[in-house]
Amino acid sequence: MNKFLSFLKKFWIDIVVVSSLLVLTGVAFTVVYFPKNSESLIANVYLKKEKIKTINLTELGEKSEIYTVDIDEDEHVHIEAKHNSIRVKESTCPHQYCVRSGWISEEGRSIICVPYELIISIEGYSPYDVEM
Repeated sequence: MNKFLSFLKKFWIDIVVVSSLLVLTGVAFTVVYFPKNSESLIANVYLKKEKIKTINLTELGEKSEIYTVDIDEDEHVHIEAKHNSIRVKESTCPHQYCVRSGWISEEGRSIICVPYELIISIEGYSPYDVEM
């Protein structure tokens, strides 16, 4: 017991610092990796910084729905959405990075098509959210 008390007296600051770091790491992990308690997921589609469509992903069934965004006469993007997830199914853009990004289904995730300046972002929505 005497050795333990002398150990505590010698290293008490180190113990406090390590314990604080462990607690802060746990809090950061919880904030980053656990989703917010939003009641539904909303996908907002932006074309050239202008919101052109809002899709409530929670209300969609398992059968997918296709939305077409016409960029120009020969350029288009087909967006496929189903319950709580969305993707770019087909695009006429040159590199197809937006198509290769696949399905997204988490709040805060986005799909970006740089050549067409198209952004699809998922946001949470709760009827109790207050905008200021």
